[in-house]
Amino acid sequence: MTGNELAELRDRWEMTVPQLAELLSMTRSQLQKVEQDAGEIEPRLRLAIERIALDVVVERQDLSLAPLSMRVALVEMMNAFNPVHVMSAAGQSIGRVSRQTVAFLRPDVVVDDELGDVVGQMTAQDYVEAVSDRVMPQWRNAS
Repeated sequence: MTGNELAELRDRWEMTVPQLAELLSMTRSQLQKVEQDAGEIEPRLRLAIERIALDVVVERQDLSLAPLSMRVALVEMMNAFNPVHVMSAAGQSIGRVSRQTVAFLRPDVVVDDELGDVVGQMTAQDYVEAVSDRVMPQWRNAS
């Protein structure tokens, strides 16, 4: 994340420079200097910003307010903890795989048994598109 990206993120959060500076234990001028820099911010500051982003996302219930790096990590985490049951067109079980793997395997039929209930059967391609629309529609245009 660059300083310019931090400034854009702060604007999306509808925070003033003094408000974010206080949360980061920085002075207003220190934060302004960081935001004016086109280079990458230091890792410790990025982690602090990501922690603040978690609070903002939860408070406003809007995942698009998280930095892109966090949205990618959340999708990877979802894939790891919410596997889907995959079957061939003939109805033979292939096994449980992550949502991310489905995009690469392209099996004939996918069963999404999220929350323990089978909610439908569809081709892997249709499934990947459906999950993208259901889980992260606002992420498509977010930077």
